[in-house]
Amino acid sequence: METLPATYPLPASPAQERLWFFNQLVPDLAVYNLPCRVELGTRGAPVDVAAVRAALELVVARHETLRTGLVTRDGQLTQLVHAEVPVEVGYTDLRSLPVDRRRAEASALASADGTAPIPLDRAPLWRARLIQVSDDDCHLVFVVHHAVFDGASVKNLTVELREAYRALRAGSATPDLPELALQYGDFAAWQRERMAGGDLDDQIAYWQRVLADLPASLRLPAMGAGRDRDGGPHRGGHVMFALPPRSATACGRWPGPAAPHRTPCCWPGSPPCCTGSPARPTC
Repeated sequence: METLPATYPLPASPAQERLWFFNQLVPDLAVYNLPCRVELGTRGAPVDVAAVRAALELVVARHETLRTGLVTRDGQLTQLVHAEVPVEVGYTDLRSLPVDRRRAEASALASADGTAPIPLDRAPLWRARLIQVSDDDCHLVFVVHHAVFDGASVKNLTVELREAYRALRAGSATPDLPELALQYGDFAAWQRERMAGGDLDDQIAYWQRVLADLPASLRLPAMGAGRDRDGGPHRGGHVMFALPPRSATACGRWPGPAAPHRTPCCWPGSPPCCTGSPARPTC
């Protein structure tokens, strides 16, 4: 993989195309917003709001994805990377509220920010707000669209933002952060090159062979006898539960992405089944 020259716009990745397509179908849907709570490590000390904003500016300058919008050019979806974007950090102080109401109000603010749609054609594809709950409890709510961010990015954001904030508070404008050899646009171009070279056709042919003889569907107990397995409405849902520590440890020993897909195979008499995920599953 090579670093591309700074020629913009850049090709969008297939993953970005998929998310953009979903957004065109339902533009007001915020299901692909990723809300993150970033602890700045400032407990016991007042938060410097200006320093937080400056720290976020440094992080945004490092990562092209945080300065990217998705736009169509000549019928193709592209990543439009801006040299600069406005870095706005809201600040809400809840200390005037009764103590027993502050947590609920902080959660309501975070929920409102997390569920507000983010237009994909206008960079940046994120919003940020500092919420001051008490004198020693102030955290950053960072909401970003999945088209430019994923679960692994949360750790990077937290580490870099904390280091930038620490450096600025110590009087240094150069935090101790490594240079970035590649950006997401480099990966997207590399992926496109591989697909154009026949890699995509090879992958499709492989999975067509592997999945050729699988049963059409899996009958679950809730479906009932005689019910049409392929008839609607296919409504989904979720159930929250906690695994005992021993079971969770055993689950973690299953290889890679197989772990969260084991449950359907546990039904008595069930045939081999195939499950799919639009993202990399983890356990």
